[in-house]
Amino acid sequence: MFELGVFSGVRVTRGEPDLGRGEVPIDVGVQEAPFRTLRVGPGIGLEPSKWQVLGQVQWTHRNWLGDLRRLTLDARGGYAWIPSPVDPIREGWVGTVSGEFTQPGVLFKDAVDLFAKLEVERSLEQAYASVSEKARFGIPFRPAPRWTIVPSYNLEIYKLSDFVGDPSLLPIENCQQTLCVLSYLEQRVTYDLRDHPLVTTRGYFFSLSLQEGFPAGGYGYTYLKFIPEARGFWPVERGSVLAARARFGALVPIHETGSAPVVALFTSGGPNSMRGYGSERLAPMVFQDGAWVPIGGNGLLEGSLELRQSLGGDLVGTVFLDAGNVSTPSGNPTQYKDVLDLSKLQYALGVGVRYRTSVGPFRADLAVRLPNDLSKGVPFAERFPPVPGDSGHREPIAVLHLALGEAF
Repeated sequence: MFELGVFSGVRVTRGEPDLGRGEVPIDVGVQEAPFRTLRVGPGIGLEPSKWQVLGQVQWTHRNWLGDLRRLTLDARGGYAWIPSPVDPIREGWVGTVSGEFTQPGVLFKDAVDLFAKLEVERSLEQAYASVSEKARFGIPFRPAPRWTIVPSYNLEIYKLSDFVGDPSLLPIENCQQTLCVLSYLEQRVTYDLRDHPLVTTRGYFFSLSLQEGFPAGGYGYTYLKFIPEARGFWPVERGSVLAARARFGALVPIHETGSAPVVALFTSGGPNSMRGYGSERLAPMVFQDGAWVPIGGNGLLEGSLELRQSLGGDLVGTVFLDAGNVSTPSGNPTQYKDVLDLSKLQYALGVGVRYRTSVGPFRADLAVRLPNDLSKGVPFAERFPPVPGDSGHREPIAVLHLALGEAF
């Protein structure tokens, strides 16, 4: 009942048993929440590869036109610097305007909902800027309390601009000039056995995302994409929790002659990924205008092992080991298998501290990359494409991440 979103509190208690009838009544007490919510506030994002300041306005109606229809309008905007405002390589305005609508109970005796989202975004990436329009239509449902299945259709249109260097070096051969279109069906399945989604101390979490890409109106790229993920949490002595995560991703072109558009490829690195690298910095790169910029690849492999220890009160300390790798981009349908070569994995050892708040833990993680045969490079022995006269580029050995919420 609480997940309906229209109650600020729900309490279920046992009533006085009726011994004669052999019944135990259940009392459900609810406190109604306001149907309308307006949120306004500033924000700041600090990453090793991007700084940004933002403002946000969000309006939500939880009973729009009755019958618990939900409508959310969101607008956020600000300014971004890559990699930082101290010595930016590039900078510009960024922002997103979106609308979300949920209609509960459209199929099978109110078991299946209808979800729709429209979004327009101006983003600044390390290799390019883009203006995108995105539409998503789905029918989420729960066949059982811990299962969630969300089939959807997605249409994403990206207009790329403001390239760093020569755009012909980026994977955009399957875009119409600088217009990249992704049209795909997606099925997301999750099985959640965790005791708490924000402060997890025990349980398991499994998810699988499947995408089937196909052209729409003569635009698009035909591919299969699948991303399975597993997480486990085990309590140990004296307030400690051992947590582990593994994630694999594969993009398989179907009868295509070139790489998938850059907006569809995998990258790794960041506060919720392989923390030994800045956001998207663990990926195949090209050398553009005196800077290395990530372009992504067909395969992804990530893993994390973390020990979380209560330090008293709301403070929690952690030590962690992260690993990750991304394959090069290609139209070869088996290119993603390169990430299964475990000798190419990049590793990082780190420590962190969390402060628990009502919206999740605020955390700081410091990760240091561990040496291996490839850690001297970008991190690939062969760049994509090969660069004559290697500049000897190195990613920073140590990276500090600040974020809200656990890494997984």
